[in-house]
Formats: sequence, C-alpha cells, structure tokens
Amino acid sequence: VALLYMDIDGFKDVNDSLGHACGDTLIRELGSRLQGLLRSSDTLCRATGDEFVILMPDVENAESVGLLAERILNGLQRPFLLHGHLQTISLSLGAAVAPHDGQDCETLLRNAETAMYQAKQDGRQTWRFFDSMMNQQALARLQLLNDLRQAIAQHQLQLYYQPQIDLASGRLSGVEALVRWQHPVRGMISPAEFIPAAEESRLII
Repeated sequence: VALLYMDIDGFKDVNDSLGHACGDTLIRELGSRLQGLLRSSDTLCRATGDEFVILMPDVENAESVGLLAERILNGLQRPFLLHGHLQTISLSLGAAVAPHDGQDCETLLRNAETAMYQAKQDGRQTWRFFDSMMNQQALARLQLLNDLRQAIAQHQLQLYYQPQIDLASGRLSGVEALVRWQHPVRGMISPAEFIPAAEESRLII
C-alpha cells in the first residue's frame, strides 16, 4: 500500500488574486482531473483546503508509485479555466510506502506529508519518496521555527545596514537593510537558513 500526499503550490495566491470562488472552482476541477488519472482501485481524498491524498493498494513496486506521481504532474500542465481566467498550477507530492515507511495509516500519512514538504523545498512541481532523514530534518525545522518565535518575542533579531557604493565615483549611493539573528546558543544564524522558514510559516509578516 502507498500513500501520496499532495499540495497545490501557491494556492493562496489564487484565492488572493482571483477570489475564493475561483479557488473553490480550482479545487473541484483539480479533484475531477486527478480522478481521471488514477487506477480504478485507487482512492482519492481531499484532506484539507488544498491538499489531496491518494491511497494506492496492491502496489507491486516503488516504480509504480513514481509512475503515478509523474502522470499526475504531467496531467496538470494543461491550464484550468476559472471563471474566464486560464490558470496554470503545480503540485508538490510526497509518497510513503508500507510497510517500510510505516505500518499504520497515521504514520504513512505523516511520512508522506513530510516527503511532500521536501518536494516543496526542492523546488516544487516535483515529488519525493519519504526517507528517514526527512524526519530529522523536519524536527530540526520545527525547532528552528520554535526558536524563531522566541527570537521575535525576545528581540533577538538585529538590523544591519550594508552600504551600496557607486563604483564610478566611489561615493555611498545607498544602504540595504538586512536582518540578522543572534541566537543565544547557536550564535549568528545565517539568513539563508531562517528567512525561508519565516516566509513559509508567515512569521515574516
């Protein structure tokens, strides 16, 4: 048995730019298109707002799971017509296969979702199989977000100004405002590490 967990990349942008009616239409049209890509034995479920889960019974090998993931991604290249607007979307997918990735539904679901988030981090519009290293990365990310919430509350974030120099004249032409995080235990944390987490969790607001 395999579980595929998928999420629409940037679904909030559709709701914000085209309205919730278009977002609702997209969910319905996506569900219909996904159903047409599955085997008769597969089960499609809408898990939350823009997340879908596919249950694949009788999985012969991992390759068959990968083939379905590729078929889904290829099947979504054609744009959706939403109230007069043509909208192209992409999905990020994660896959977990029993019994290797879990022997109960809850574990499989969690691991497939973890793999889906890895696909998002790897550039979106792609899919990933779960592996145990992802759990360690997920725990590290969770710890980073918890620490970042504390950092905001405890004013650990610092503002730096980086000068911009006009190379022709050698004069100061402006400054770039940069945020830095002085962690009480880990020291200075690179923006490359915490800015993407802040954006994805919307803590950056």
